[in-house]
Amino acid sequence: MAAQHRPIPKNAEALFDGCHEETLQKLELLEKILADFRYEGKTSRGKNLKGALALLDYFNCRLMDHFKMEDKILFPFLIVHLPKLESVIGLLRSEHQDFRNCLRNFSKSLKNISREKTGNHQIREIEKLNEHGTYLIYLLRNHFQVESECLYQAIDRDLHLEERKELIKRCLS
Repeated sequence: MAAQHRPIPKNAEALFDGCHEETLQKLELLEKILADFRYEGKTSRGKNLKGALALLDYFNCRLMDHFKMEDKILFPFLIVHLPKLESVIGLLRSEHQDFRNCLRNFSKSLKNISREKTGNHQIREIEKLNEHGTYLIYLLRNHFQVESECLYQAIDRDLHLEERKELIKRCLS
């Protein structure tokens, strides 16, 4: 069986843009679901719960894989080859952990909403879900902006061609 070849990205942004773009679209959907949870009431709760669970699955799978690749491949490579980025990488790593913690809280609120039968408890859980979801949205948008404006530009500007090729190779394998 022949190996599957992916096109080599032209720059660092292109290497990660697919996940970022897809996640930004998911964040728009999350904003809508959070608003619907608050304002549509019981009649749409099942639909909103189903949509939120699908987004949770996306974040737990696709986005976590992206973060793991950054933590295990991208960040260590950049610390060696572009040590001036160490403080930015430290911030991004801490945001990864913050995201994981907030995602656990988001998941817990979703489970509680699906279990709660009485109005007051559900209302409190929906408020918690809204808080966690809103924080996830702003955290990820800011995180991607920092990566685009700091990391990716530095990779394209400051790494030698052979270093960029090696980084791309590691990230794609």
